[in-house]
Amino acid sequence: MKKTISITIIILISILLNGCIGMGLTQLDVNKPLDQRKGIIVGQISEKFITRPHDLWIAIKSTSKENKTNLILKTIGFPDENENRNILSNRFIYELPEGEYTIHRWLYAHYKGISILQEKPITFNVKANEISYIGNFQGISLTMCLSNYDNYKTEVIKLKEKYPILKDRQIVNKANLLNFKG
Repeated sequence: MKKTISITIIILISILLNGCIGMGLTQLDVNKPLDQRKGIIVGQISEKFITRPHDLWIAIKSTSKENKTNLILKTIGFPDENENRNILSNRFIYELPEGEYTIHRWLYAHYKGISILQEKPITFNVKANEISYIGNFQGISLTMCLSNYDNYKTEVIKLKEKYPILKDRQIVNKANLLNFKG
């Protein structure tokens, strides 16, 4: 148990020292003009649970040595967008510098355990002035599984309703390349 806690603390400290981890990188302020030099990622994160949510975190980081951008997608701390009392979910929108990113790790903040590193990295590219749908990430706390689903056709409609800034913009589907089932 002490070893697991120590490893988790070391990982979180290294992420903090390597760049911002979601605390400095907040969801896009949709009331401000878009930065044409950056790209936008959109999608949904959700967790299924039995008694209470455990705060699913998904760590996304740049693969570039020059770009030290790190991002944590989280389920707790944002308005719940699901009517099912055993699912906590929210849609997200982030503005990121152009480059390649990888889904590095995932964990539950209020649960013991952290994912192992992916054998085959799950990567996607962010292009300047492009909006990319990266999928619907879904964690199941009982089985400690993470999946990513391509719900592009239905999610784009919901994302454009939530974020009017997307209304007249094309959203590129990158989730079809990032599908995985846990």
